[in-house]
Amino acid sequence: MTFNHFDAAVRTNEFWTLPIERINQNLERNQQKDMLQRPGISAIVGCPLPQALVESMTIAQKAVDRTLAAHGSSATIEWRKQPEAFHFSVYGLLTPGDYGADAWPLRESQISCLEEALHAVGTFTLDLQGIGVLGMGSVSIRVSDSPKLEELRDAISSITGFSQEKFGSRTKKITLGRLRPGLSASDRLAVKATCESLQGFTIGSLTIDHLAIVHYQNTFMDEQYDKIIIR
Repeated sequence: MTFNHFDAAVRTNEFWTLPIERINQNLERNQQKDMLQRPGISAIVGCPLPQALVESMTIAQKAVDRTLAAHGSSATIEWRKQPEAFHFSVYGLLTPGDYGADAWPLRESQISCLEEALHAVGTFTLDLQGIGVLGMGSVSIRVSDSPKLEELRDAISSITGFSQEKFGSRTKKITLGRLRPGLSASDRLAVKATCESLQGFTIGSLTIDHLAIVHYQNTFMDEQYDKIIIR
């Protein structure tokens, strides 16, 4: 198994190079966004994920906290706490910026196209191992490379009426939590060292044999949502 796509996104992430003042501004902006009601629709696997994976993710969260403390860091991470909120995002069907009043429920033709895309690709498995930071402070599980996943996402992107992927959204992850403002330069170094030391931390494997289409009200997905399952 390889993690080239995920690792390249982490390595080139501006989170590591921007001035720490800018980083904290971005973290504060993201924190405010997480508190807003910003509806959208996503194709995911999870909400909830299998119990064994959720337990491994909870252990991973604690491992990050312990390792950060061992580095003398006071960095604050807001962890996902609700088991039903853990999920793997396959595709943002309608992002908050594209969401309209008539977006939900999806049209029958769109659901049929999603079913066809899923059946054409077939079942596949993703390996989950290690921790990385994507975007501005998303503490995430490393997800293995998968041509089947890219094939599925390409098929979904061609369905009429769905959002087109924006910069960075092709890097798929399972978000464990988000770094919050108040980060120092030494905290950022400690976060990087923590991720490197936990790179071999095995979470498990995730079988993609269905899609949950979720209509969420908050991008962190810790709140109530509507869901339909496609198999």
